[in-house]
Amino acid sequence: MRPIDAAARKRQVEGRRLRETGRTQSREKPSNPLVIYHGGCHDGFCSAWLANLVFEDAEFFAAKHGDSPPDVAGRNVIVVDFSYPRLVMEEMYDQTESLIVLDHHKSAEENLRGLPYCVFDMEKSGARLMWDWLVQNGWSIPHVGVEKIPWIVAYVEDRDLWRFNLEHSREINAWLRSFPMEFETWSDMATHGIFDGDSIVESGAAILRSEKQTVASHVRNAKPVKVAGHEILAVNATTLFSDIAGELATDRPFGMAYFFTGEKFVFSLRSKPDGEDVSEIAKQFGGGGHKHAAGFQLSPEDGMKLIAQ
Repeated sequence: MRPIDAAARKRQVEGRRLRETGRTQSREKPSNPLVIYHGGCHDGFCSAWLANLVFEDAEFFAAKHGDSPPDVAGRNVIVVDFSYPRLVMEEMYDQTESLIVLDHHKSAEENLRGLPYCVFDMEKSGARLMWDWLVQNGWSIPHVGVEKIPWIVAYVEDRDLWRFNLEHSREINAWLRSFPMEFETWSDMATHGIFDGDSIVESGAAILRSEKQTVASHVRNAKPVKVAGHEILAVNATTLFSDIAGELATDRPFGMAYFFTGEKFVFSLRSKPDGEDVSEIAKQFGGGGHKHAAGFQLSPEDGMKLIAQ
């Protein structure tokens, strides 16, 4: 974020005063919003896709933990399925024309508690929070309407919260993951009737069979490491992080999958319902997340030290 001059600061302070008197949640559609969403995540992308349906002039920024935010000075900013540290969010609030944060991660809720422009609900996914916010503001949503939550949002949420309560959830989510995260592609998928025949479920089942073999191969190559005082299994993986780390959590406090980007190590932690609160583990390394799904990033030096323990 770049510094702003005195005149701009005066406008931002006045804007903040107006927002604090109850105008933060205006039903007037913000112009040219900047949507900051969780990059590389289907829940984050689904949130961005919904915003793209409503805001024709929106710009998008795929955020990752540990990276700096984009320039937000004077912008209408929507942050969804993601948030920055409290001091960064407060600085962003001072600089933006308007700011709303829609998140559901346990560590973020603790970090940003009390900030009036932050909305949290750990029982909902980021995409569901975006859907609710759009509907509550009375904005029409092309392709999917507003009468009921779109099936694509419901199924993304079911997997993101690791519930799998919906019919054929694993198969349908596997089918979704087989497509690129592109707005036009997702709009095309959203028009499908998911139970118009068995083709989607059958395709998803075939994908799951292949993924199961990939997970099993990674599990066989996992090595014991010690993380935050816990003896766990970890493996290098560049795909299916949740599934692989989740399988490694069997009979362990949690499991860990990691990969190296060329600049930093990225770690994904997963635990079973009776396992450790991995959001607390991730917090020790500057990351965060949910009770049973979290992550963090480390420098090459620190990452090598961790996996060598």
